Amino acid sequence: MRHDARRAGADLSMSAQPPYRHSSNGELTAKGVVVRGLAAVIGVGVLVAWAVTQHAALRLGFHPSLGRPWLPALPGREQLLNLVAWALWGAALLLLVPKRTRLLSPIVAVLGAGAFAWSLGPLFTPFHVFVWARRLGATAETREFWESGFQVLGAATGAAAAVVAIVVAVVIRRLRPQSDLHGSAQWATEREAKDAGLFAEKGLILGQWPGRKGRILRHDGPEHVFVFAPTRSGKGVSLVVPNLLTWPHSVLVHDMKGENWVLSAGWRSRDLGSLCLKFDPTCSDGSGARYNPLLEIRMGDQEVRDAQNVADILVDPNGDRIRDHWDRTAHSLLVGLILHVLYAEKEKTLAGCAHFLARPDRPIDLSLEVLLSTEHAPPGHPGWLDPVTGESLRTHPIVAAAARALMDKSPNERSGVLSTALSFLDLYRDPILAQNTAVSDFALEDLVSHERPVSLYLTVPPSDLSRTRPLVRLLLNQACRRLTERMDFSAGRGRGAGKHPLLLMLDEFPALGKLQFFQESLAYLAGYDIRAMLITQDLSQHQGVYGKQESITANCHVRIAFAANKPETAELLSQMAGDTTVSHKQISYRGGSLMMGDRNTTQQEIRRRLLTPDEAMRLDSDHEVMFVAGEQPLYARKLRYFDDRDLRRRAAVPAPVESARLESERPSWGLPVRAECRAQPDLEGLEELGALPSVLGRERALEAEPCRES
Repeated sequence: MRHDARRAGADLSMSAQPPYRHSSNGELTAKGVVVRGLAAVIGVGVLVAWAVTQHAALRLGFHPSLGRPWLPALPGREQLLNLVAWALWGAALLLLVPKRTRLLSPIVAVLGAGAFAWSLGPLFTPFHVFVWARRLGATAETREFWESGFQVLGAATGAAAAVVAIVVAVVIRRLRPQSDLHGSAQWATEREAKDAGLFAEKGLILGQWPGRKGRILRHDGPEHVFVFAPTRSGKGVSLVVPNLLTWPHSVLVHDMKGENWVLSAGWRSRDLGSLCLKFDPTCSDGSGARYNPLLEIRMGDQEVRDAQNVADILVDPNGDRIRDHWDRTAHSLLVGLILHVLYAEKEKTLAGCAHFLARPDRPIDLSLEVLLSTEHAPPGHPGWLDPVTGESLRTHPIVAAAARALMDKSPNERSGVLSTALSFLDLYRDPILAQNTAVSDFALEDLVSHERPVSLYLTVPPSDLSRTRPLVRLLLNQACRRLTERMDFSAGRGRGAGKHPLLLMLDEFPALGKLQFFQESLAYLAGYDIRAMLITQDLSQHQGVYGKQESITANCHVRIAFAANKPETAELLSQMAGDTTVSHKQISYRGGSLMMGDRNTTQQEIRRRLLTPDEAMRLDSDHEVMFVAGEQPLYARKLRYFDDRDLRRRAAVPAPVESARLESERPSWGLPVRAECRAQPDLEGLEELGALPSVLGRERALEAEPCRES
């Protein structure tokens, strides 16, 4: 990609050097210095020979006997060539000012000298002087002339050789191997970055090399990336948006403010051909996609497992609970309730679950009876096998067991369990959220299995983040579990069974609470073509959710850090950078005065952090520190999307007004079934359950009526 020259110049005028660097240049070797020195001597010799050749031709009046010139004279254009020569010399002086153009200055100056010599007459090749000396220098009249020319040539070349030899000796001395007595850490060189594969043509954008070329640093491996970036440090514009504007596959984005949708959904939809979904559970205008977590539960052998996974997140909405008796019992009830709602109720949603437990027209005791007596098996379903009697059951055994376990408890304990279960479902009583979770406009497997790449943006407003966190956590939990169930070995190695790799771009990752399954699965997600970029503000925020013994950062191959704003994060970055060995010169004086006393100089090697904590907190806003497993740390420059012409053009594409909606294959739970009604309700049993007499009276009146849909 092309970067604006204005921005590049501004960056290079700043300090592009890392906080500490060894005095030696890791890009050079002693052999390389000698080769460059020889090239400099040869270059000087050629230039001096050319000057002597032109001087000799001028002294001899450009006589025709000198032979055919390389460039013939241009009569009448001497003044123009003079102007060109002076213009080139002026440009050579100007090129000495910026560091990045100093190497061009001698070349431009030589071109100016050539233009000036051409204005005096024809130009000959540099080594014509040797031909002339051999052919014309035999006479006594011309021998002195040629000898003086060769003396000038030899003196100039010898002086250049001496100067170059001194410079080479000094540089080689400075290039002597750096001691690693106290540590061997150093900032990675451009060659080391290239060897690490960070100049790949594709992959996740990490930043750009701080040199004058501004080469983009990318990670094209399957490993994950972890980012320490405080608020307002530019993590969105320099990492999130650039990757969303270049990543060609499917992506799942945690987009709290909706900015990423505005800046990237337009290009991903129009130019990339990705299906862009915007899921906002608080959306009230119908422009967002809808998602019903219960429709991700698969009928059959997987239904209990899937329902338990949903209940796991429901009873731990923030990921920080230690389950007590009430949570565990409510978990069992929710599993049975979810399966009953899917098999028997018309409203197959979490809002339907809450409505079932808190119906205004029916006490909870009768709702439990419905759970216990409903025939859940639809027509054609073989039913379930009773493990005790071996008979076929039409009522789902998990549902019946959950209802019976609760009915057998004391009224007080039963009331506590029901209150706990209802508290976990309270979020879904919100009419807007219930509307956005009533159906699904996409399936989670669409992220990797659809014909086109899918981009799912979770755009929850910050004002509703804590309230809707359980739903977002539930979606992420279901996605990670569902997409890591099958692996394809047809290519001779394991990979995800989907068609598209998936990027999890999770900004403000700790704000989602503790995702225990995600922490455990991060180690093998890469094997399923799923990679993650996780962004946190600082170490304390991350460890506040996952604890000091967390394994997430250890499972991320690449770690990027902006300027730290807390000492704990700065200390971690300093430890990650490691220790280096530096040479320290100490001068002491002995005697009556500094001028007359003895001076003693000692050189010693000491330990120093490559990046001290205070330096980590004082990183300038344009740079970042990058840690790649198995490599030296890198001091890189941020790549902000608005500083790149191509990215800026992509970000300007208007985002879609409405979310896409996909026609996906989902489990068909069919129509609601009828409850198995009793001819004679067990009044004594209901009285023991605490049912009110007025309610019993109404139920008696229903005995002779047909059964109603529950």
